[in-house]
Amino acid sequence: MAKPNETGASMNTARAIEILEAYGADAARWPEAERDGVLAALAAGDGDVAAALAQARVLDAALACDASEPQRNDLLAARILRAAPAAPSLPRAAPLAALAACAALGVAIGFGGARYAAPEGMAEAALAAAFADEAGGFGLLEGGG
Repeated sequence: MAKPNETGASMNTARAIEILEAYGADAARWPEAERDGVLAALAAGDGDVAAALAQARVLDAALACDASEPQRNDLLAARILRAAPAAPSLPRAAPLAALAACAALGVAIGFGGARYAAPEGMAEAALAAAFADEAGGFGLLEGGG
């Protein structure tokens, strides 16, 4: 059964049911151009459209229930925390041992690097090779650009 809408086009039962299935029972969500046609089909007592509306209301209610905040379960959280294994604790001397190891490593590297130093008289040539700019100076080391 066709119901005319505001544009003069007719709303058939199948299209009204499609709208209800796609957009739900809330008329505010229906397409504006077809809203009056669906409302007219409902007002005329079309049983199929009314059944589709009832079904859409049930689905909307089910979806609205699922959108609520999840329930906090403090007892479950406490049980999970009690069952979790304890984090291993480090001995109290561990930070001091790490500091001593770093100091020993620094001393070893400091003394071991001495054998890689440039021979006497070669330091200037080594610095020039490493840091010299195109003009032959040391650039930033001499205050230049």
